[in-house]
Amino acid sequence: MWQLFDELHRLKPNLFIDCTFETMDGLQLIDYAMLKHAEGNWLSNVNESNEQGDLRVRNMAW
Repeated sequence: MWQLFDELHRLKPNLFIDCTFETMDGLQLIDYAMLKHAEGNWLSNVNESNEQGDLRVRNMAW
């Protein structure tokens, strides 16, 4: 999977890859490999359409 992410980045340097928890086959799992190859984690799992959800997304992206 990491090789695929790297190939996608070579083709589209501005691509933002957001991995949901299913990527690592479990809840809230993350490791340095994911941080190296993907830009975001679980941003697409935020469903609140209000300022609370907006704040969560900004905090996770930061």
